[in-house]
Amino acid sequence: MLFIERYYSNQEENCEFDRGGAIMHVFIAYPFTQLVDEDTNRISFEKQVFLEKTRELVMKKGHTVFLAHYRELWGKNLMSADECTPADYAEMQKADVILAFPGEQTPSGGVMIELGWASSLGKKIILFCENNTRYSPLVYGLHALGNVRLITYNTETVDDVIEEIIKEEL
Repeated sequence: MLFIERYYSNQEENCEFDRGGAIMHVFIAYPFTQLVDEDTNRISFEKQVFLEKTRELVMKKGHTVFLAHYRELWGKNLMSADECTPADYAEMQKADVILAFPGEQTPSGGVMIELGWASSLGKKIILFCENNTRYSPLVYGLHALGNVRLITYNTETVDDVIEEIIKEEL
């Protein structure tokens, strides 16, 4: 197995993710502004390829995807805080499933806010945490409040892990 599944939701009635073939709106939460290079005003090509691949995998399953990076042209057209906050929250409200990546090495404050929104709205969350990153106990304990599947992974296998989880869950 390529990943370690550490927790499931403690709410029995919500333990399974919808696999009934319905079209879902998937919100991908991934660090953004901390990854934008000041010289190029873009995230790295490597991160862009990863996010494009993840987005395409979800879309190939017939679902719609919200990804702020795509909307904002990978950093070229960053929205202001007053623009992106309500816009992202509106997308969160529409979402059926959240694919959340809090960040490697340094967790993203923005993703943490989005996890709070998702949790308070009762959204289904698939939370991807990198093995060598230390997250708050509140991140690891989020399953106690809702329908959260926590996946830990190694950076070397993340592409395979994402593909496997999307195939299984969406």
